[in-house]
Amino acid sequence: LPADITEEKVDAFEVMSYSNCHQGGIELDLWYRLLNCGLELPGCAGTDAVMSELYSQPIGGYRTYVLVPPDSQFTFERWLEGLAAGRTFVTNGPLITRFQVNGLSPGGSARIGKDGRYCSSTLSVRCSHPLDRAEIIMNGEVVRSFEFEPGECSLDEEFDLWIDRSAWVAAKITGPN
Repeated sequence: LPADITEEKVDAFEVMSYSNCHQGGIELDLWYRLLNCGLELPGCAGTDAVMSELYSQPIGGYRTYVLVPPDSQFTFERWLEGLAAGRTFVTNGPLITRFQVNGLSPGGSARIGKDGRYCSSTLSVRCSHPLDRAEIIMNGEVVRSFEFEPGECSLDEEFDLWIDRSAWVAAKITGPN
């Protein structure tokens, strides 16, 4: 897999699908390890619904959202460009309406400098169902977490992240089963 990624034979990594949803939640360790190797691998989702089975999971249970620049016309090609650029998030319900670190949205990158710095960050989430927790993941480790009040379906948080080395940052939202 790492060789295929470096040879650009892999467009994205399916981080959310019925096949990798286990008792403890979505299996993310392999994706985190690949990102920690410096491989730029956008996240995507797939349903893996088996339509020939009576009790299959629903189609569209897991979805990939891609940011297409608002000043351009939506086309499939622009959607693919956004996917390749990592301007994605995957979900089975909650919508991340804004996630920025140092003014950059998903797929963005910046040089921080060898001394590091605090990066202003924002996370906004909306969902039609109550949520439990939002986590900010950096290089595979939870560096910030926000608890939702019982019954709460939205979150708007501004926070600072200290970044002093090469890093990737992601947001993870969880709710009750």
